[in-house]
Amino acid sequence: MAEESIRIKTTDRPLYLLAVDALQGMIKREYSPGDQLPSEEELGGMLGISRSTLRVALGILEQKEQITRKRGAGTFVSSSPAEILSGGLQYIQSILSLAKNIGLSAKMVGFQSNRIPAAEKLAGIL
Repeated sequence: MAEESIRIKTTDRPLYLLAVDALQGMIKREYSPGDQLPSEEELGGMLGISRSTLRVALGILEQKEQITRKRGAGTFVSSSPAEILSGGLQYIQSILSLAKNIGLSAKMVGFQSNRIPAAEKLAGIL
């Protein structure tokens, strides 16, 4: 892997969530299940973030079972891709997009959509 910097651009989203996105993209593009990721120091340098911010992002990926951290050995891409087809509130995606992002094939069958007006008070807030 060529040593290149991936600097994260700041937005309104918290930096650790941007780091999660960047790491997920890096894992998808450059690594296979079982591969070891660079050290925290290297990853932090590549992303232009502190190690503490990186550790929060890695913790999220570990909770999602996308990586496994082994004390003294390193961080590895999970052997069993257990990324769940659910997005948090920070991600607004269709189930088809979520499936595609984790390498699954999906199709829509019998889709129905209804428009329901919001209550007046809620509509004013929205």
